[in-house]
Amino acid sequence: MNNRVHQGHLARKRFGQNFLNDQFVIDSIVSAINP
Repeated sequence: MNNRVHQGHLARKRFGQNFLNDQFVIDSIVSAINP
């Protein structure tokens, strides 16, 4: 599975989503919103 594609969605630089390519950033966001 391509790390840049999740459930048919691709992080796009033009939308300011390029930081989502970093797995550490994704894990940090998920941890922050997990109650």
